[in-house]
Amino acid sequence: LVGFVSTRRVQRAFAARITAAFGRPVEVGNFAVSILEGPRLVANYVTVSEDPRFGREHFLRAERLTSAIRWTALLGGRLEFDTVSFTRPSLNLVRNADGTWNLESWLPAPSANRGTPPNAAPRQPLLTRINIDTGRINFKRGVDKHPFAFTNVDGFVERDSSGHWRVDLEATVMRAGVTVQEPGALRLRGRIGSAASRLQPAELALTWQEA
Repeated sequence: LVGFVSTRRVQRAFAARITAAFGRPVEVGNFAVSILEGPRLVANYVTVSEDPRFGREHFLRAERLTSAIRWTALLGGRLEFDTVSFTRPSLNLVRNADGTWNLESWLPAPSANRGTPPNAAPRQPLLTRINIDTGRINFKRGVDKHPFAFTNVDGFVERDSSGHWRVDLEATVMRAGVTVQEPGALRLRGRIGSAASRLQPAELALTWQEA
C-alpha cells in the first residue's frame, strides 16, 4: 500500500479528488497510508486555497486529513471518500461587503436573478461525515479579520440518506489580545438541509455553558 500511494499518478488522483471535494485548489505536503483502523489515506499539511473574491489567505489549513476510502468504488475504478477527519484544522469564514459568504460557492445557485457567478458550480456530495479534532474557526469581513474566533473545535458534521446534515460541534470562545478567564464552552447541535436546498430548512440549538 505504501508503494502504491507513493506513485505520482496515485498522488495526483488523490489530490484531484480532494480538490473536487472542496471546489478549490488543494496543496498537500505528502501522502501516507494508515492501517491501524483499516486502510485509510493520510494527507499531511493540507492547504485549501480561497476563492479570490474573498481574499488571498487560505480557506482551510489542516495539519492532517485522514480519509476512509470506499474500496467498493475503488474496485470499480472510482476514487471516493467516505469519512474525513481533520486534525488541527483552521477555517476562515469570510463575508464580503455584498453579504456573500465564501461557503456559498459550494451551493447551487438560488435563482437566476441572484447573479451567482457561472463558475460557481454546485459541489457533489462526495463525503458522508466530517470529523473535526482541535480545530479553529476565524471570522473575516472582507480582508479584515475579527478579533473573535472559536478554538478547540471538536465534533462532526454527518450527511444522512436524505442528504440532510446532522451537526454536533463544541468550541471555546477566544478574543485576540485579551485573556478570557472563563470563556466557557459553546455547543451547536441540530440539522440543516441538503446542499441542493441551500442548507434549508435548518433547526439548530446553540448553548453556552460554564462562562
